[in-house]
Parts: sequence; structure tokens; C-alpha cells
Amino acid sequence: VDPSSTEASAAVAVWVRLDWNPSGRATQFFRRVRSQDTSVVWTRPMPTDIVLELDEISLRLDSFKMKAQTLVSQFSEEVTQSFEASSCRNSSTGSGDAASEQLWHLPEAATAATEQQQESRE
Repeated sequence: VDPSSTEASAAVAVWVRLDWNPSGRATQFFRRVRSQDTSVVWTRPMPTDIVLELDEISLRLDSFKMKAQTLVSQFSEEVTQSFEASSCRNSSTGSGDAASEQLWHLPEAATAATEQQQESRE
């Protein structure tokens, strides 16, 4: 079943697995995602359904965060190099102006990533 198709998405139920631990012994329960039904199920859903686990979601989010930070740092490094090359060309021709410098303004996250890279190189 291809979950990206509309029909498949409607046919496949998605659940989140949670733990209930009132007395020191965890018991699993399941809640359907994106459903008006707020009741929980104490038995594992059908094998054809998708069951999401919070630990796995957390690991995937951490992995995504690291990949995004890598992309930001690579992008900021490329922009910095382009800016430096452009500055050298402009200073030799005397054509640098404030408007062109504003085009190279880096977002805070990219600037921070660039500073961190420079500090780690030192």
C-alpha cells in the first residue's frame, strides 16, 4: 500500500503508541492520529495500520535537526565565500555599494553557524 496516495491514506489508520505507568509497570495503549475519536485502544492495532512510537519520532526529529543544521552551515559558508569574492571584485573596481551588501545579509541561524565553524577551526 502506497501511503502517499489519497485512497491508501484513507484506508490505512495511523496510531501513536503511548505508555501508561500509574504503578511503576508500563502498559502500552494506542490513540488514533487525526481522528475525532478521542478514545484509546489497549490492544495493538491491525498489522496493516501504521503505529508511531514517540522514541522513534524523537530520534527522527534529532536526525532531521542535524541535517538541517548541516545544510544551514554549508549554505552560510557558500554565501560567505561568494560575499568575500564579490567584495574583493567590488573593492578592486570601486563599485561596492550598500544595496549590494544588503543582498548578502545572512539570517541569524546562518550567521551563528558560520561563527561556530570559524571558532571550531581556530
